[in-house]
Amino acid sequence: MQKKKLYGTVVGQEHISFALDGFTCVFINSHTDSRSMEKLNQKQGCIVGKTTGNKYVYLYCGQEFKIHREATLKTWLYFVSSDPEPGAFQSLILTGGVLNKLYWKAGLRTEEEDGRRFLDFRKDSMKWELKGKALEGTLEVASGIREGVSAEKGDYIEVTDTTLELILGQSREFSDFSEVYGCLLRLCQFMAFRQNVGFDRILLGRKSENIPELYEEMAECFVRHDWEQITEKKIFSCITFQALGDCLPPLLASIAENRPKKPKFNIGFIPEHDKDVYFITSMNVREVCSALESEMELSKVKVERDAEFKKLVTEMKGLVKAHRDGEHPLKEANDYQFIFGTLDHMSGALADKIEICFQKYQPLLGEYISCRHIDELVSYRNTITHGSYMQLDGQLAETTFILMKLVYCCVLKRVGMEDAKVRELMERRVVS
Repeated sequence: MQKKKLYGTVVGQEHISFALDGFTCVFINSHTDSRSMEKLNQKQGCIVGKTTGNKYVYLYCGQEFKIHREATLKTWLYFVSSDPEPGAFQSLILTGGVLNKLYWKAGLRTEEEDGRRFLDFRKDSMKWELKGKALEGTLEVASGIREGVSAEKGDYIEVTDTTLELILGQSREFSDFSEVYGCLLRLCQFMAFRQNVGFDRILLGRKSENIPELYEEMAECFVRHDWEQITEKKIFSCITFQALGDCLPPLLASIAENRPKKPKFNIGFIPEHDKDVYFITSMNVREVCSALESEMELSKVKVERDAEFKKLVTEMKGLVKAHRDGEHPLKEANDYQFIFGTLDHMSGALADKIEICFQKYQPLLGEYISCRHIDELVSYRNTITHGSYMQLDGQLAETTFILMKLVYCCVLKRVGMEDAKVRELMERRVVS
């Protein structure tokens, strides 16, 4: 995505000029005799500027911003629009970039008839209805088609960049952009097994007043990421939209509904860059164990315990209940609910659950690690979590990488993917 250099003045405060270079914006107040700080006006969490080319720039700020004579804003997001009052957006369109690695293009085909070859165009789009609680609407992916005439090619038609369009069930404000965009970004990160994914162009749209079926461009978005170059991973080693098929809506719902206290989608362990794939750190270990912990809970994996264990848990509940009803109960009544909840979920240690899950999905993974290696990894996670140092050796690193694949298996099975397709993806080394 190309960075812009834009210049102009702040709308409603024309005595304040701005110069935007990349994602750094410098404001200059021409009222040099002012002795007090002046607050810049905002709309939907953005400072609005008008450029010398009569474009409107919405610089995301998210908090109160003041200026005396000069001030600098470093933002991660801004919008460029021709409309001084763009209002809410109803569609989000992503084009090119990593999408070209996540979708097999099949728009143009050659056919032969009576010895003559013809070029046949077929719309190669895929479409899904999203009915999740946090994200509702329609998602469509397709490759673009370009027609033209040139001295070199003559009349031509060719397939261009892949486009992903999300039509929202209800309009959203600019301030909601990060939430909506973040869902599609994390989806692509999961499919590519990389954090450094990006797009050539990001557009916001709204319904056309003249043609209700058409969504016209409302604003172009510019998003700053921590990486300059997107992954060079090949499409064969990515999870494509065709591979996801009907599993996409429940997967996207898990992403949209993910919350810190109710995790439904955890991919914090995936590598940031291509060169980091086999570089395993203690943070990777913690993230993988956390992800597996979430998946074990979502899949309701339980360890069968004998009668004595169940009897002990019942006795512990009795002690907690007696303390709650006694003379000196805890001040916070919710603390008892937390304890009861913990006892209800005492279906075995994390290592035991991972071993059960690994044995179940081992035929799909095509990998093998022993129960001892899983025990050692969870023990390592527990040790470093409590602030102690422990060296990460080669065996722990190998176990961590294999369990990354297990997380992917858990997620894909949870959203409804068939065993044969999961096995095929593992064989294609999507987690690599």
